[in-house]
Amino acid sequence: MKKSNHLSIIKGGLKTVDEAPKKLISAYATKSRLMGCAWIFAQWEVFDCEETDEIIEYFYIDFDEYGIEDFHHLENPDKLKERVLEVTTVNCMGSVRVPLSLDQLSCLIFKYHEKTKERGHKLHENWRKYSFILDIAKEIYLEANSSTKLDEIKSKIYETSESTELSLCSFPSEINGIINYSLMRIFAKDEDIISSMISEEAKGNLKQIFDLQDQFTFLKNTISKGDTIDRKETFSCKSLIQSKKDTFVILSKVTMLNKKIYSIEIVDKLKISTPELALMLKKPEYIIIYQLEKEYLPLMELPLTSKIPITESSYENCYLYMAFKKDNDHVLDSNFELSGDIYGSYTLTLTNQIAISSSTLEGVNLLRKNLLSTPLEPYLKELRSVYLDVSTSYGFINCDFFEFTDFLDDLENPTLEY
Repeated sequence: MKKSNHLSIIKGGLKTVDEAPKKLISAYATKSRLMGCAWIFAQWEVFDCEETDEIIEYFYIDFDEYGIEDFHHLENPDKLKERVLEVTTVNCMGSVRVPLSLDQLSCLIFKYHEKTKERGHKLHENWRKYSFILDIAKEIYLEANSSTKLDEIKSKIYETSESTELSLCSFPSEINGIINYSLMRIFAKDEDIISSMISEEAKGNLKQIFDLQDQFTFLKNTISKGDTIDRKETFSCKSLIQSKKDTFVILSKVTMLNKKIYSIEIVDKLKISTPELALMLKKPEYIIIYQLEKEYLPLMELPLTSKIPITESSYENCYLYMAFKKDNDHVLDSNFELSGDIYGSYTLTLTNQIAISSSTLEGVNLLRKNLLSTPLEPYLKELRSVYLDVSTSYGFINCDFFEFTDFLDDLENPTLEY
């Protein structure tokens, strides 16, 4: 009998990370649904796996326009890198964390995975890393009835997601906050959330707004108090809203009763050109530039030791750190600006220059104080402090310069030392 030289492999033993069983250890989402976005965190224990025994995941959800816009997946996570990820994502949302059950987590991820596709966006390049969560969502509703159709399963998943989303809303009690958040959600055509924020009477005249073709981002709003008649308070609002195609100034009359919008009426709608929009959003800029006298970039030290929450984005010639306030109280202002939750930014060049920028002198000095409170302080040498009448620093991103000082020297608009 001829012997075979081929070995038979019996499947068993340790599995790959995709195949291995997983158990949810903890999950939470930021309570920032009213702003139209949230970070979701999930920690998984992995069993019988040859590659890892733990997975950490972060999802950035754009509820209004995108879906799952960003995703991070860490196997056997390095605790320092995990901490950097946490402080540059979750900590920047200006909101508390709400624990999520397995049902809530899986249904949220399933819904906004589907929304990403429905809205014509690309799925994250590593989306298959979280595909097991999609299977969990479907299995939860298949267990009750194995003959349930996919459309029925999807409907039930969406119902769970919508109730979860309501738990991620931090509804304000202040009039300005109620108006700003309500208009923000209305112009975003966020019907699920709007229905819990306005009265039955107001729902009848929303068609006037929903007849606008697109979803709009709520850039600015000014609220002026009017008369009070029969306990109904009236307010005039001037809102700057922008879609992918158009920008409008919307003049509206809002009536409040018992801290809910009782009625809303569009008084006028003015289309805004690109130059007009630039003028309306124009801000000055204060910049302080330091040279960091170290041989390496402080990619860990800066986010980990900053007392102000900062996000991190990498580009060809720099790293950009946006500095956020620790709350979303800018929504309570009668002169609301979407960017009002940001102090400014740090731009770290590949040559170790750090440019601090803010639209206010108070903001730039606050960010300077924060930088000097980090362990980097002994290695910092101040190079320049300049004032620009138009915000310009974002132009440095992916430009031909590698030093911020050279970039400023090349500007056509003069810079003023201060």
